[in-house]
Formats: sequence, structure tokens, C-alpha cells
Amino acid sequence: MVRSMKNRWKVWGVITLLFGSLSVEASEPVYVNVLSTGVVNDGVTMNTRALQSAIDSCAHAGGGTLYFPSGRYLTGSLFLRDNITLFLEAGAVVLGSPDLKDYYLPEQSYISFRNDVAAVINAEYCRNIKLTGLGTFDGQGALFPIRYEAYRPKLFRFVGCENVGIQDLTFQNSAFWMMHVLACKYVNIDGIKVHNRFCNVNNDGMDIDNSQHVHISNCYIDAEDDGICLKSTSADICRDITITNCTLTSDCNAIKMGTETNTGFRNIAISNCVVYNTRYSGLALEIVDGGVMENVLIKNIVMSRVNNPLFIRLGNRARPYHPDSLVRNVGSIKNIFISDIVATEIGRFTDYAPVHRIEGEKRGSEYPCVISGIPGAPVESVTLSNLSFSFKGSRVLPVAGPIPEQEAMYPEYKMFGPLPAYGLYARHVKSLTLNNVVFSTDSADSRVPVYCEDIERLTLKGLDVEVSEQTPSYVMLKDVGHTTIFDSAFLERGPEPVVASGEVGPICLSGCIGPDGTSVEGRLQRGERENAITRQP
Repeated sequence: MVRSMKNRWKVWGVITLLFGSLSVEASEPVYVNVLSTGVVNDGVTMNTRALQSAIDSCAHAGGGTLYFPSGRYLTGSLFLRDNITLFLEAGAVVLGSPDLKDYYLPEQSYISFRNDVAAVINAEYCRNIKLTGLGTFDGQGALFPIRYEAYRPKLFRFVGCENVGIQDLTFQNSAFWMMHVLACKYVNIDGIKVHNRFCNVNNDGMDIDNSQHVHISNCYIDAEDDGICLKSTSADICRDITITNCTLTSDCNAIKMGTETNTGFRNIAISNCVVYNTRYSGLALEIVDGGVMENVLIKNIVMSRVNNPLFIRLGNRARPYHPDSLVRNVGSIKNIFISDIVATEIGRFTDYAPVHRIEGEKRGSEYPCVISGIPGAPVESVTLSNLSFSFKGSRVLPVAGPIPEQEAMYPEYKMFGPLPAYGLYARHVKSLTLNNVVFSTDSADSRVPVYCEDIERLTLKGLDVEVSEQTPSYVMLKDVGHTTIFDSAFLERGPEPVVASGEVGPICLSGCIGPDGTSVEGRLQRGERENAITRQP
């Protein structure tokens, strides 16, 4: 079979020696060995013109496959056409030029906040394109200035394409984002490896931006910036996305929606992923530029050594994707279902970088999960089920003073400063349900496990949390409209399991055990006190 394939490539190399003579009326797909078209695989010769000519000629013949044998191919910006496949044999490496003069960005018709950076491999409004094989694309990002403000090329940039396949390849060392998929439809990314760490800055693994019907599976991603990042930088919504069976590690967030969120995200399913050694959040779900986020299902995730497992933020940065598209609404987050997640060694991220990304982040984190809207614009309908989170703990001093709102601030899990809970801090939420959630600490922590403020409806079922001798309560409620607590054994361990203050509505208890070992049932109205609950003025 191997000899047969080699013979076929040899035959096609002869056929295409005079490539320009191929008829546009060819009835079968064209297979071209790029070495037969004047391309040189020595890693030194610049191949941009020869490769682009091969792509254009193949497209002119009706489409086909460009075959890259083992070797190193240096190039600047290339532009794919309809019906083109790039097949890289094992040992084939396509190298991005280290010289910015070799990159080209055409005038853009698609208006987006993030469509202004050139790339090594480009595709604009193409149909039926595919990248496959066991070879490697290498952006040589370390050869560019390592500065956030410096102009640096992406490795891949696809705009307005349909029927895109990316399979089995290795992508590494981009000077900027690795892969930007903007306003594309029917995209399948499967079995790829992304190594985009320690080569430059802003090195996302892949950015799926205002695209639809995208399926990402069986990928390994190691990124300096966000691993898999869904974005919304234009007038089209990002929707119908699946992410499954992926392993991620990141110097920022592993899986993220945001921060650019002008139209938002709808119908997102994430499952069966492993996240490890991640400096920021394992899962970050953000709306800050007026968009919507709804119908998000996340399940079966394993995390270890992340500084924060979960961050959900509705804010009001209100940055437009174009000067003429002012953001007039806050946006919304609703119908978020997160279940079956195990996270261990939270706050114990290990930094292997020779230079720390941001000064002051060398130690582990002391931050809980965060779910936060803003006054007048709450997060809606969040359900957390079957979670087991083990935090680093060790904070012994109480948090004093009000927690700032930071409505327009760039969203990150540390944005509010020290928080009064080690497990979950929730504020400005319309409906929040915790079902079979376990919070524990490796070291004693004096903060409460769960702190809820300005929640319209709160349901706690089967909550199992760990406290220290200095912890004032298991659950702290402030300005919570209606609370239901049931089947929670934590109420049998401690004199003040629930402390409520402010404008707190009815608190319903069912199937809980009080500190004296007796059953606690009933409905407490404002001003009443039960042996399991203390109300503060």
C-alpha cells in the first residue's frame, strides 16, 4: 500500500511537471506533489510564489490535493481556494516566514473587531477545503518581537468559509493566535495537536468566532493564552458548537467564551474533556459586550491544578465591534447547565515558563468559583450538578469591606479581589441551583464555602462542604429572595450552618439535619429563627 501511494505521487509528479497546462475541464480531482511545481523543501528557500501558484492552478483545474512530502517548506501568506486539500506527510513541516514583509492581508469586506491580522494560511469565502496528514505547521513565533502591542501574524485565518476539515496535523509556535475561524459554517476539527506555549504572547490555541456548526473533537491543546476560545466579534452569533474528548492546558483559560461578545453564543455543548495545569479558569463563560449566552451544556470534565475551575460573568464593557455599532444593551446569560465535574489541586498551578506571564502570579490562587451579573442585569438560570471541587485553601483572614462591582472591567476570575468564600461566590443571579455539590480544602480556610448575594431564587440540594474551626457558617446569604435547602447533611456539623442578612426572603428546609441531630423541616419567614439558621440585622 505504501509503495502504491508513492508510485501514485510519482506519476502525478510527472503529470504536473508542466502544471499550467492542466485543463480546467479535468473530470477527476488533481493530486499534486508540490516538489514537482518548483517548491523546495530545504527550510531556507522562500516558497510563497511557487506554493500559491500550485494552489491557484489546482483550483483552476476544479480542485484537488497538494501533497507535501517530508521536508521543511518556508513560506509567507498563502491563500486557499475552493476544493483544495493540503496533505502533509509525516515529517513535512510548513514554516511561517520570520519576516513581516512576507505577509499580506487583503482589504476586508467582512466587518469584525478581529479581522485585521495577516496569517500564514488564509482562506476567504472558500468552500470544501481540508488540511490533513501527519505533518506540522510551524509559525516560528519566537522569531517575532515578544510584545503584546507588536504586530505578529496568526498561523491560520479562515473567514466566511463552508465545509472546512482540519484533521490529525500538528500546529505549533504561532506568533499570535494559532487558528482564527471567523464567520465559517460546517467546520470539523478532529485529532489535531496544538503546541502554542513559550513561543510568544497572545498565543491562543484556537478561536472560533461567530461561526456555526463547528465540531471540535479528540484534540490536544497546550496554549500560552486561551486554549479553545469562542468569540463573537461581529454581527453574526456563534452557535451550534460541540467540543468533546479534548485535553487542554493553558497559561490563561482552558475553555472560554469571550471576551469579545457582541452578539454572543447559543447552543453550545462541551463534554468529556480533561483540563490540567491552567493558570486562570478551567471554564470561563463571559458576556460583556451586549451579546447573549444561552443554552449551554457542559458535562464530564476532569480538572487538576487549575487556579479557578469555573467563572461566569455578565458585565458591561460595551465595546463595539465597529465604530458604527454602538452597544446599547447589557446582554444576558441564561440556561447554563454544568454537571459531572471533578477538580483537584485547585490553586496549585505550576509555572514552567522561563519568564512569568504576569508578575505576581507565581503562587497558587485563593479564589473560588464565581458567578456574577451586575445590578439590574442578573445571570439567569444556572444549574450546577454533581461537582466535586478540592481547593488549596489556607486563607485565614476574613475578607473585609464591600466587593466592588467592576461593571466595565475586563472579565477574569480575580477581578473582584479577595472574596468571602472559598468554594462559590454568587452575586446578581436570578435562579441558581446547586445539586450534589462537594467543596473541600487541602488546608484549613476560614472563609465560608458558599456566599450568595442578590439571588432571586436559590436551591441547595445535597450540598456537602468542609469548614475550619474559624469558619462563621457553611452558607452565607445576603439579600436572597427565596432559598430552598434540602437533603444537606452539612447542617448536622456546626452551630451556625446558615447565616442570613439583608433583605432575605423565605427559607425552606427539607430533609436536613440540625446541629442537635434532629430533623429540620419547615418554612422560615422574615424575622424567624431556626436552630440551623441565624439571621443577622
